[in-house]
Amino acid sequence: MQGEHQPLLMAGAQPSAAAAPGDYSGESRVAKAIGSIPPGVLGLALGLSGLAGVWVCAARFLVEPGLFDEALPIIVWILLVPAAVLILLYGSKSIFAPAVAERELLSAAGNSSLATGTMATMSIALMLHGQGVIMPAKILWFLGMLAHVTFLLIFSVRHLRFLYLPEKLEELTPSWVIPPIGIAIATSTGLPLVGGWVVVFFWFGLGAFCIIFPIAVYRSFFLRRAPLPEAVTPQLAILTAPAALLFAQWVDMGGDKDSALSHFLGVVEVSAVLLVLTRIPKVVTLPFSPIMASLTFPSDILAKATIRYCMLFDLGRETALQAVMWVLVVFSTGVVSFVTLLFIRHTCMPLFEHRRASPPEGTAIP
Repeated sequence: MQGEHQPLLMAGAQPSAAAAPGDYSGESRVAKAIGSIPPGVLGLALGLSGLAGVWVCAARFLVEPGLFDEALPIIVWILLVPAAVLILLYGSKSIFAPAVAERELLSAAGNSSLATGTMATMSIALMLHGQGVIMPAKILWFLGMLAHVTFLLIFSVRHLRFLYLPEKLEELTPSWVIPPIGIAIATSTGLPLVGGWVVVFFWFGLGAFCIIFPIAVYRSFFLRRAPLPEAVTPQLAILTAPAALLFAQWVDMGGDKDSALSHFLGVVEVSAVLLVLTRIPKVVTLPFSPIMASLTFPSDILAKATIRYCMLFDLGRETALQAVMWVLVVFSTGVVSFVTLLFIRHTCMPLFEHRRASPPEGTAIP
């Protein structure tokens, strides 16, 4: 794991190979800095855009109509702008450091992080559509969807060997569920933009969930011959997201409370949360690393799915449950804000300290 005080721009979610000649387009400091941005920033972008969706959901179901009409657009833009900046910043790596970008695309850890970027792109497109930015939102959604499908194909060809080679199972980490199951987000984000054909992404994600999710849980919690490395322990939070994500898509498709699938996804979600909670004490003792971005979107989708579940089963008027839903909204806001502040602290502060400590160019060092 990277050191606790190491600048984020010099650290990755996974250990990376040393830079080789030709990795960077030119030798400028900008190129080297962008080339060292970890894919984990895309997970933070997904957390920020997902939090915007949480507040939109809360404004729709938890408060009186019209109460958030003025504040909600401000909240949405405050969250979407930094998310978009992070995506563009990482995307510029393909220009300034194409060799590094290619290696991350072909690696399992990098590819799964790239998938969070495409999920964030589709989420941003939906939020823009809600703010009246119609055509750019559709274009952005198609770009995100096509990029996710591309990353998924590459991921499937290169990294799903554990499905037929049991000895490869120990290579799997929780983030591997993101490319095949995360594509389901194209359903809820695409329905208002491009029509009903996007439900195919939900059914694909559900099929992948039924196959890969149990394997990921077994490998992460019960594979004794190769315990999950401590460095990737924060990724366990990711396992609370798939069932909640699929449930949210299912409700947006018109799933009702009498459906067996609604109950199935609800039970799996509660079970996953309880299982992950057993490892939280270990997670909170770990020093910061970019992999902590794994904590953001799961907290978002848990809050959103809980609100949708309570509304679906007509439980939203219960005072106690309303309190629980608001607690989850505040919790997800706190998690995303805290992780964002950690990213800023471990990115900007060490860089400023380095500049203060470095002598001006041309100054002799005794």
